[in-house]
Amino acid sequence: MIKDLKEIFKSEISKLNSENLLRKAYDSERQKGSTIIRNGKTLTSFSCNDYLGLNHNENLIEAGILAIKNYGTGSGASRLITGNNILYNELEKNIANLHNCNEAVVFSSGYSANIGAIPALATKGDLIIADKLSHSCILEGAKLSGAELKRFNHNNYTHLENLLKEHRKDFARCLIITESVFSMDGDRADLKKINAIAKKYNAFAMADFAHDIEFDKWDIKHDNFIKMGTLSKAFASLGGYISGTEGIKDFMLNKARSLIFSTALPPSVLASANEAVKLADKNKKIGKQALTNANNFYDLVKYKLGDFIINKPQSQIVPLIIGENDKALKLAKKLGEAKLLVHAIRYPTVAKNTARLRFSFSNFHSDKDVENLAKTLISICK
Repeated sequence: MIKDLKEIFKSEISKLNSENLLRKAYDSERQKGSTIIRNGKTLTSFSCNDYLGLNHNENLIEAGILAIKNYGTGSGASRLITGNNILYNELEKNIANLHNCNEAVVFSSGYSANIGAIPALATKGDLIIADKLSHSCILEGAKLSGAELKRFNHNNYTHLENLLKEHRKDFARCLIITESVFSMDGDRADLKKINAIAKKYNAFAMADFAHDIEFDKWDIKHDNFIKMGTLSKAFASLGGYISGTEGIKDFMLNKARSLIFSTALPPSVLASANEAVKLADKNKKIGKQALTNANNFYDLVKYKLGDFIINKPQSQIVPLIIGENDKALKLAKKLGEAKLLVHAIRYPTVAKNTARLRFSFSNFHSDKDVENLAKTLISICK
């Protein structure tokens, strides 16, 4: 007999709770700079992706308000009907400039960019080879494509080449996919090496720049190198994009289903995102303080956290590998009691038995914030 929905929901939620895998969406009353207010309590947040601290930037706010006054609050339709506001053109040109590419095309989110672009670039009879730690939306896009999907060991380019040597000849097109900065580990891919391997094996390469704020490293140039990114993290807005060689915009507008069948972004979002992209293009080291904060934190806590694993940062993201779900949750709770917001990351976001605390540093964290976090973490890890 089929259970009713209430029974199914109750059973599934109970199972997740028993495995310390239950997730909740907590109300946030206000978030500004390095602080967040939850249930009337002010916390210093180390869980936000507003890496550049632009969420309350006056230029972004004013641009968004002006766009609402000029164009209204919504887009009204998909981009291919009447929703292609003129602001899209300027934003896409500025994204392409930032990436040193010919063209760019904006999607409604980073997730929709990957699940739309990847099936447009590869299909049945093609080969996709993705880093094993690639984001969920990359793997979902690969599955939707119908192409053969193989995964190379994380940042292991010998393994990547071995897969290409064995399988490339059997497929028409080949797409190699990685992330510039990996969201849960904070480490970087060697994009120049991947680009060289792609050229050697007549393959396309694609990198997800969603968590990368070292804009001075974004200028890898090759006709067969595709760059994906998001506007919802460092750029404090909403949307995703694909950038690359001439023709990629029209190609995606005609082939990427998540773009074709989604309502266009509101004008205010486009305008605010455009201001953020221009700021990054004007000062490509705009994220320097966030990176400094991450390194200063590591220097304060290294060798002082018992058996937990923490590595020297390669980005503004610093994970502390705990292992067991319950231990990660308990540490996060203790930090919360000290008015420090750090989320415990668990399966399926990361592999089983690699639960972690993910520290995300921004330009707005002060030396005092970093020192307080380090001191508190050391005390609760003893």
